[in-house]
Amino acid sequence: MTAAISCLATSAFIDSLADVGYVAGEGASVAEDAVKLLGVTFWSIYAVACAWRAAAASAISAPALLVEESTLAGSPAMPGNGRTSWDRTPKRSMNR
Repeated sequence: MTAAISCLATSAFIDSLADVGYVAGEGASVAEDAVKLLGVTFWSIYAVACAWRAAAASAISAPALLVEESTLAGSPAMPGNGRTSWDRTPKRSMNR
């Protein structure tokens, strides 16, 4: 984000110098547009990285919401069948 802000500020600075007359010609316009494009690129990279981190954090914090509980009922380490993740011993029937 810092790189994006710096590039966009530099673009505005070059534009203000061109308006006053300190910098003239096609080179100033190309430099301003190049720095502006670089700033927008950095800004886009920052936005995608933030979205990626937010998506990864939400997927880690709530993975059970992605799978229905009814599909997990037959699994040996899932809720709904009377076993815990640390209890790997088979359940014995009371009707021997």
